[in-house]
Amino acid sequence: MIKPIFLTASVLCASASVAVAQSCTLENDYCVPFVGCTENGQNYYFGNTFGKREGPVFAISADGVKCEGKWWRTSIGAGKATFSCEDGTRGRSTYTYMDGPSGTILGRGRLKGGDRLRFWSGHKILPYVLADKQERQEMISCVTGAIKTHRSKLLGR
Repeated sequence: MIKPIFLTASVLCASASVAVAQSCTLENDYCVPFVGCTENGQNYYFGNTFGKREGPVFAISADGVKCEGKWWRTSIGAGKATFSCEDGTRGRSTYTYMDGPSGTILGRGRLKGGDRLRFWSGHKILPYVLADKQERQEMISCVTGAIKTHRSKLLGR
């Protein structure tokens, strides 16, 4: 899953259900968690993607608004996503960098209103962000809050 620069995530919040019974693992339909934070660190989107080269995206905002969308891998290996939320928020993202040791994929995105987002995807997001000496405290707090609040939830399917 690759998502930075412009992740056009148009999530059609149809029926993003939350199920705690299963966990987000590669064995569960190639489920990969992600966190997206606004550049000021005041809002986040926590969610899961499914699929190896493309698939659905399910997320929930810091305010509890459900979102859905899709992601796909481009011919050059970048990842893109679009989503839309129940409150009318829409966004997009592009993932362009993968940290080999942690498997964390980094991306950037934008909401329809112009707010910029940063995205992290993978099964070791928090250790990656905490180890990044150049990361701003607002982003560390945002990622930490999203993961601590939602880590036991499997969104979607």
